[in-house]
Amino acid sequence: MATPTKPATTLLILGAGGELTHRLLLPGIATLLMAERDRTLRIVGSDRVEMTPAEWKSRIKDSFATVQAPQTVTRAASKDTAYIKADSSTRCSCSALSPPAATGRSSSSSRCLRR
Repeated sequence: MATPTKPATTLLILGAGGELTHRLLLPGIATLLMAERDRTLRIVGSDRVEMTPAEWKSRIKDSFATVQAPQTVTRAASKDTAYIKADSSTRCSCSALSPPAATGRSSSSSRCLRR
């Protein structure tokens, strides 16, 4: 009988471009993933600042390195990550953070209608 694994969890980080995310939150996530190696976590970052996928992955890698996370943990966290430029204080931008957008699937109904 196969050992059941924990279900995958998606963590959406609002303000992902900020210093607190880089200095505290991502290293804390690395520590959690080191302690719970069977946990599957998809990290989705969002902020108002522009960030390429490579820059976001580099940010995760740099933050994980501050707590000496093994490369296996860092690679697993970086493998299926995403960054979405959005302003969480606006209704239109928040629609970009809905599950279809956060998972990379397109959705024709996620358009913002201004009144």
